[in-house]
Amino acid sequence: MRFYKSSAYSNPVVASLTQYLAEQYAPIVLFVNKQLDILYTNGDISQFLTFPKALAQFNVAKMLKKEGVIIFKNCVDRALEENTATLYKDYALTNRADTRYADFYFQKFKAPGADQSVVMVRVLIHTSPAEAKNFPRPESDANINERLDLLEKEVDLSQEKKRALMNELEATNEELKTSNGELMASNEELVSTNEELQSVNEEIHTVNSELQLKNEELLMTQTDINNMLESTDIGILFLDSKYNINKFNDPVKEHYDLTDADVGRSITDFRSHFREIQLKAIAQSVYNNLEPFEREVVSDDGRFYLLRVLPYRTSKDQIKGVVVTFLDVNDLVRARVDRLEVADKFRAVFNNIQDIVISLYEDGTIRNINKSFVGYEKQELLNRKLADFFPRGDRKKLNEHLSIIKKEDVVRRDAFVLSQKRNGKKQYFDTTFMSSLSTSKLPEEKKAANTLLILKDKTETIERKEALEETLQLYHTFMGYARQQIVLVDQSHHVIYINRGIDKRADIAAPYRHISHYLPEEAVTPYTAYIDSIFEGNTKNAKLTITIKNEDQEAQIVEYIGIPIATTSGIDYVATISDTTI
Repeated sequence: MRFYKSSAYSNPVVASLTQYLAEQYAPIVLFVNKQLDILYTNGDISQFLTFPKALAQFNVAKMLKKEGVIIFKNCVDRALEENTATLYKDYALTNRADTRYADFYFQKFKAPGADQSVVMVRVLIHTSPAEAKNFPRPESDANINERLDLLEKEVDLSQEKKRALMNELEATNEELKTSNGELMASNEELVSTNEELQSVNEEIHTVNSELQLKNEELLMTQTDINNMLESTDIGILFLDSKYNINKFNDPVKEHYDLTDADVGRSITDFRSHFREIQLKAIAQSVYNNLEPFEREVVSDDGRFYLLRVLPYRTSKDQIKGVVVTFLDVNDLVRARVDRLEVADKFRAVFNNIQDIVISLYEDGTIRNINKSFVGYEKQELLNRKLADFFPRGDRKKLNEHLSIIKKEDVVRRDAFVLSQKRNGKKQYFDTTFMSSLSTSKLPEEKKAANTLLILKDKTETIERKEALEETLQLYHTFMGYARQQIVLVDQSHHVIYINRGIDKRADIAAPYRHISHYLPEEAVTPYTAYIDSIFEGNTKNAKLTITIKNEDQEAQIVEYIGIPIATTSGIDYVATISDTTI
């Protein structure tokens, strides 16, 4: 019969009717495999099968009596192996109040697309043999002969099993005899072993006491380690060979967001608070190469830490992971940076200062110098005695200064006159002696360069001063012999310089005074007005003529010529040159 799928199957009423027809009018069928596992059923199979309690998988061998199992087993094997259909008739169903019979028809079946064949068992239940009309008759012998064949096969199988069991029993008896002898020998060994165990027990007791002491020491060591981890500010992290977290202390939590529950997790599961640090890659390199790793790293908040990664070695020198430490070196790094900045500034000053700076070893040898000195280049001066470049008469004084500087942290100053290498020209230096380091707390090997000299070249200043003094002497000589009166006046009409008095009214050696101390009253106003006009830049009125009376009441005509004296800030002074006629 061919079935065609219709949309009516989607109707729940039609589906219910279809199920009812299949259960009431279709034959009882079950599909089993070679192991008699029930794969599929249709109809009420409880009429001839008993369902055990708490059975997860249905198997005919557990749901029929022994003789029914034998029938099923043989018929299923025959259907699968010989590919022949078998009919077994009139199997008595004694588990009901009324006596019924079942006919079983075994036939090999392979569903389309299936890998293995199964056996389809069709069942017809009736009250008497005469009712069995629906099953086809196989070409085999009568059912009674088939039952006899099946029973004979079962008997033969049972006999074979019996013979096998007898053989096994005989072999087992032989083994038991052998084992009995071995047990007697073992008993004797056990007696001697018991004596040995007593002595071993005493040794174990001694070892146990020692072990207890070792455990106490180990516990104390573990306690010390825990206290050290809790008390230190250094972050310590232990990783195993797979880079999982074994142990860590509280300072590590500043760098990784860890809790006690994170022990056993991989370090790669957590983000580091350091910039551009791949801790797992570093740990792998240390673990594989056994070379410690050390580097300064910067945290997200800008602090500096010294990251160290070392192999974790056991007491048997086995590598079981790595140890990671985080040491806060922020203050040290900042101090180092500050020191380098100071050193750079000192180097810049040292190389660019106009003064000569000399650094000496303890024995007075030149260690460093910033420029040439008394005609010698820098390379010619290095590692030579400083005293060799001083006059013999000044060497004692130089050594005295150096000796005091070595003993006391003081600053000393003195002046020296040195000669140029090539032309013998004199150079004048103001020299400052000082200690370059406070060496009182330094070890001896650090005191190699502890004296610093700063030589300020005063040669040009002294030469200018000498030239100025010479010029001033010539100036005073000239002014003293000049026939005209020369006066230098500032903007407040005070006399800065005068080479001779005016009509002997004032002493030329008097201190800074107003022009009125040097002129008669009638001449003060026109003179100051003339001076003011020159300060204002009016130089057209080149001369000033004033008539004054001397002490003898004689009229004198005084003619003044004003000359502006300018500096970078403008006209600061006015010089007047006067000539007197009667």
